[in-house]
Amino acid sequence: MSRSPFRTRRFGRRSRRPRWWLFLIPALWTILATSALAGELRGTVRIVSDAGSMQSSTLDPYAGTLNSAGASAGHDANMHGTTPRDVVVYLEGPNTHISPRPGTGKPQLKQINQSFEPHVLGVPVGATVDFPNGDLVYHNVFSYSKTKKFDLGYYGKGRSKQVTFDKPGVVQVFCDIHSTMSAYVLVVDSPFVTQPDDAGSYSFADLPNGTYTLRIWHPDLGDRAMKVTVVDGVTNFDVNL
Repeated sequence: MSRSPFRTRRFGRRSRRPRWWLFLIPALWTILATSALAGELRGTVRIVSDAGSMQSSTLDPYAGTLNSAGASAGHDANMHGTTPRDVVVYLEGPNTHISPRPGTGKPQLKQINQSFEPHVLGVPVGATVDFPNGDLVYHNVFSYSKTKKFDLGYYGKGRSKQVTFDKPGVVQVFCDIHSTMSAYVLVVDSPFVTQPDDAGSYSFADLPNGTYTLRIWHPDLGDRAMKVTVVDGVTNFDVNL
């Protein structure tokens, strides 16, 4: 019998070839993402509005309860001057899926001299904030805000407790013992969030090139949004509030 000119295909177990190229995909993505981090956005936030008459005037942890009068009466004793450090600056846009370089240390909202320091804290969603007590007296940090409700209970000097903020929004923070103590935590759905220094200077390093929405938030002056395009090198963008 003569052999068929066509080769008979053998069905059976396929040969397992090493798919080493699959391991290159994450590496190539990292290289491409890193190469795109070429821009830096920096600028100065200047507060030119008169926010003195609005300073924390609406803060009331016990609104609608028997204690509301006492809490409101304490606000005048704890007037907080408006400074650039009370501003939160963050970016929104399609390029914000790339995480920035990790910061140094965990964010803190300290209790010192019977006040919170800083008065305003900006963090990304998922951040865990420490609440250390640096006073000789006890504190009881809590919040009734819809974004995050918590009550850390009483604890003294040298101790610290923490809260993880898992939703975006504004969280008003108080002390159940000292009615004049209040602070804000702004939780944003972006990894690119920072706060200016005393001179109002802010910066974002290693930004992917592209167009972003730059958002500026202040507890009394509200929220501002503006478009900014980041290119190679340094992009300067100043803001007046």
